Amino acid sequence: MKTLNYVILGGILLLSHIAFGQGQINVQNGNINHYYQDFLVPGHGFALKVERSFNSKSGYLGMFGHKWGSNFDIDFEVTPEGTVEITEFGGGFKTTFTPQKYTKANIEKFVNDLWEKIPGTSKTPELKKSLLTDAKLRHKVATERKFVQEIAVGTPLFANDRGPEELKKAKTKAGEILWTRSFADGRQEIFNAKGLLVKMQDPNKNFVRLEYNAKNQLVKVVDTTGRRIALEYNTQGLVSEITSPLGQKCLYKYTKAKDLEYAKNAKGYEFHHKYNNKHHMTEVLYPTGQKEAMNYDAEDRIISHQGPEDILTTYRYDTKGKPEQFFDVVVSKEIGKKPNMVTTVDKYSYEFGTRNNGSQFTKKIVTVLDGVKTDTEYSECCGKPLSINREGKITRFEYLDNGLLKKKVSPSGEMVVLTYENKFNKVSKVTRTMPQQKKPDVTDYKYDAKGNLAFAKNDVRKISVQLFYDTKGRIRKLVDQSGKKIAFEYNELGKPTKITQEGIGSIMVSYNAAGVITNVKSTAGRKIAVEVTSAFQSLLDVIRPAGVSLNI
Repeated sequence: MKTLNYVILGGILLLSHIAFGQGQINVQNGNINHYYQDFLVPGHGFALKVERSFNSKSGYLGMFGHKWGSNFDIDFEVTPEGTVEITEFGGGFKTTFTPQKYTKANIEKFVNDLWEKIPGTSKTPELKKSLLTDAKLRHKVATERKFVQEIAVGTPLFANDRGPEELKKAKTKAGEILWTRSFADGRQEIFNAKGLLVKMQDPNKNFVRLEYNAKNQLVKVVDTTGRRIALEYNTQGLVSEITSPLGQKCLYKYTKAKDLEYAKNAKGYEFHHKYNNKHHMTEVLYPTGQKEAMNYDAEDRIISHQGPEDILTTYRYDTKGKPEQFFDVVVSKEIGKKPNMVTTVDKYSYEFGTRNNGSQFTKKIVTVLDGVKTDTEYSECCGKPLSINREGKITRFEYLDNGLLKKKVSPSGEMVVLTYENKFNKVSKVTRTMPQQKKPDVTDYKYDAKGNLAFAKNDVRKISVQLFYDTKGRIRKLVDQSGKKIAFEYNELGKPTKITQEGIGSIMVSYNAAGVITNVKSTAGRKIAVEVTSAFQSLLDVIRPAGVSLNI
């Protein structure tokens, strides 16, 4: 019985864990990424965690040294042309916020106006062309010439790079300038006038508050319940120690050149790193004793990667003389050792385009993996696939203006249409139609005032689920199509401690301070476990088509 309960709860409970993995190569630009999660403590709405990421092509120098970013390294930059760029993990993904209906014409006007501020001796046709195509250069020259377009208080800016987002500048009653970044799901990030992230909150008013010292160094992260992360810095201005909400210590050491050479996470696992004189990571020594080695070319691209498994991977790049438009990569792998070595060769071909706001996007990717050719074309608005052609079998996609998926047509002829009829940009209806099928399969969804899924039903499959939430956005009661009622109680970590089916019994769950299950008890034996499993299966079946995420 205890084993069965663990299986059931394993699917719905988020367990505290420590994560790390070998370097992942992005063949689109030759970047290698090393990801580490030093700790994660579950909570209400937001987990308290420290995540670090090394990106070889990044020029970022953050709290963990050269080329390292973290989940707290969110770079906020107001540009001279009246746009805002927010970059995740320091040197990671960049989202550009612009005024509505921002086009190349806006960029051309800005450049023409800027051109009047540039001395005649510096004006060349090459500079004019570069200013139109190179946003970084454009911003640099505009700053030098003190030519800035101010963003007025209350003016909304928009982005669709990864789904619809809005950014708005506001002034508090005390005269403080704040920027609020709003996501489609109702989450918000709030930045101060210095561009520092000071708060994250969800529609259920769960929040994480970030505090800084006089040097603008992050020193404390506090959540809704008062739990905190504390950060300390060395004389180089780099993080030397982090204390988790559970009192666990993470330690970090650096070279004189500000490269992270040693890290110990909350579980005591130690990692050692080596670098070349360009701050590229050349070696990782894992707690297991395994090693990973990397080499780079003159353009910061990975050209060989070996370990921690017995695999040597090499990369060859070709831009066809037009790096802004094309990028081809051949990836060769030698797996194992002779005489049993296996060799594979994969090919990637990228074609890039330019959006109206001047930013670049991936227009097309052609891959040959294990001999299978796939041709994928992407949308300009949000970088999502328009069509995927795999060996002549084509899947097509259509999107709304804000980047949300509208329709998908599979090679089999199956058509899926999504409807969004709420202010949260969440799916309200999924309609599936198969060739020669008389009646479409329709699933309907409704949400409460905070954007939490409140009701879902599918008449064809005869399943429905009604959900009720507490003030922190956690499910407190579930009612399925048979009238079965299941109630939930939680601890201070937001973990379910008691799951009760009306008229049957309860499952009680105990945790340690880290949120890991230590014991499971039941008042109704196997029956309650089976009933709870059945109810959750109905829930999963009905929400799966909409991709709904539940904070259980």
